[in-house]
Parts: sequence; structure tokens; C-alpha cells
Amino acid sequence: AACLAASPTARPYAIEFDPQNCEGLRARGVETVSLNLEQDSFPYAAESIDLVVANQVLEHVKELFWILHHVTRVLPVGGHSSSACRTSRRCTTA
Repeated sequence: AACLAASPTARPYAIEFDPQNCEGLRARGVETVSLNLEQDSFPYAAESIDLVVANQVLEHVKELFWILHHVTRVLPVGGHSSSACRTSRRCTTA
């Protein structure tokens, strides 16, 4: 919602594994797909997403290079990626 308020023409997309979370995101107007990040390709064209956010996701996966390959594929030159990973002591961002 904050993203749309800041940029009314933005089209939010989400990749979510949990069906209940998918329903909640769709109810908020987020185009959501359910897939396995570690096995499935992102269903977006190359260079079609301006901002990719991974909040507390990457620390739970084994196939990090697979996921980052798809993140870089969907980002155009000049696109942005943001991730936050929870550690045992604090939350760090990159």
C-alpha cells in the first residue's frame, strides 16, 4: 500500500509460497504467484521489474545462486534489489 501511495502507477508483484499469504496479498491488489523459489523460474520477462525486495527470505534457502540469477534476469540495467536477512542477533540489510 505504501508503494502504491508513493507511486500510483506502480504495479506490485509477489512470489509467495504460502497459499494464505497469497490470498491476503491478492486482496490488497498485489499480483501474486505461488511457486518454489529454489526450483521454479520467475514468471516475469527479462528486465521487466524495476525493484526486487526479498525480506527475510534468502536466509532460508539453499539455492541462493538460482534465485539471484532470476533476480538479476528480471532487473533492467539501473534496477534495484533490496534484501533483509534475520540473524540470531539482529536484522541486517543489504
